[in-house]
Amino acid sequence: SFPFAKQAASQKLPMPRVPFKSGSSRKRQLSPVAGPKAAKSCRLQLQDQEAAREAHSRELLFNQYADADGCGGIIKAAGVEALCRDLGLDPADIRLLLLAWLCSAGEMCTFTRDEFLRGCQRLRAASISRLRTGLDDKLAYMRCHSQQRDKPDCGDVNADSCSRETEFRDLYRWTFEFGLEPGQRTLPIAMAVDLWQLVFEARPTGPPAILPAWLSWLRSGGHGVRAVTRDTWRMFLAFADACAAAGGDLSAYDQSEAWPSLIDDFVEAEIRRLGQQPLEADDACGGW
Repeated sequence: SFPFAKQAASQKLPMPRVPFKSGSSRKRQLSPVAGPKAAKSCRLQLQDQEAAREAHSRELLFNQYADADGCGGIIKAAGVEALCRDLGLDPADIRLLLLAWLCSAGEMCTFTRDEFLRGCQRLRAASISRLRTGLDDKLAYMRCHSQQRDKPDCGDVNADSCSRETEFRDLYRWTFEFGLEPGQRTLPIAMAVDLWQLVFEARPTGPPAILPAWLSWLRSGGHGVRAVTRDTWRMFLAFADACAAAGGDLSAYDQSEAWPSLIDDFVEAEIRRLGQQPLEADDACGGW
């Protein structure tokens, strides 16, 4: 009976009638699902609803840190500090550099709304816990060398090592641009040293063997150079690879090649430090 049936009877009001078709059963029959198209439509609708919830959660996550220093549409230094604290990460952790890279961030200690939401979407993260998990997984994936693909921390073991190295090279090139101050074209030596030390933590093959000597020499200041150019930054990766291919030493260095002068000066200083004979162009091992 309807909830207002008693009232209708007492007031002699006409009972409402359910509009059934003539001759039909008073028990409505549920029609079967209208084939696979209806099922697909239902799935797509549910996916759209889930995507909308995820997008809303990412917006809330951004607002939580954008409001930390009153900047509204931008996460600035105070918000980044709070984000690091909630992630349980030191600001100098490689995972923060990975986050900035995945966000395609254009400036240090700053995330615009579009940048932050882009990074969260790439990591499939809509909460701080999922963001931390996504960064952990991404680092494990990038660090996994092809010879270690059976290890449980290798992430997607179906991806080949070439893909990982390609991703690292993209990260490496981007890192130089990320470290630049607005309007500048070179990195101060101290900043370049810090970024070199950090970015190689994400390489599948690990930091190159020549890196400690290179960074130590740069810190010494004996070179008289105050900044690192884009060309030097990019060519150091080729230099490090050549040293690795030669067993970790300088035997593959070719003086006749047109490499950045900073690398030339380092090789000369390193040969003197090791007490080796200077390399002659005719005796070199054939370049890079």
